[in-house]
Amino acid sequence: MSVESEFANEELVRRFLAAMGRLDVPALSDLLAEDATWWLAGDLPVSGFYNGKPAVIGDFLWSAAALFELGSLGFELQHLVSAADTVVAEYVGTGRGMISGRPYRNKYCTVFACRDSKISSVREYLDTAHVGEVLYQTGNA
Repeated sequence: MSVESEFANEELVRRFLAAMGRLDVPALSDLLAEDATWWLAGDLPVSGFYNGKPAVIGDFLWSAAALFELGSLGFELQHLVSAADTVVAEYVGTGRGMISGRPYRNKYCTVFACRDSKISSVREYLDTAHVGEVLYQTGNA
């Protein structure tokens, strides 16, 4: 794979994270492959494997977005590393919990696979205990 292709994949991921921060569903849909998959680590209600664009957007992304106060979600990109069709993004997610009203700040490391200028798979790692405490009010919140 060429350097230009790796750069294009990095830009694809940048655009995707920006669209997630805006909750721009049409943009997210345009950036995902029809057969896209998403896996979220942990044992949260939204953790697990989502198969196909409708499941990724309708079942996962909307459920996750509903955990935040409207307009509070944002992502601060820290690092991007790419090789061939894979981009690894390290970023900080910020917002305010819809249920708790508490501030949310979590570090993410997400592995994106890209194919034909679309995101074809996502594997997302984060501090799920923090998610539970702030967004679901579990544990010692």
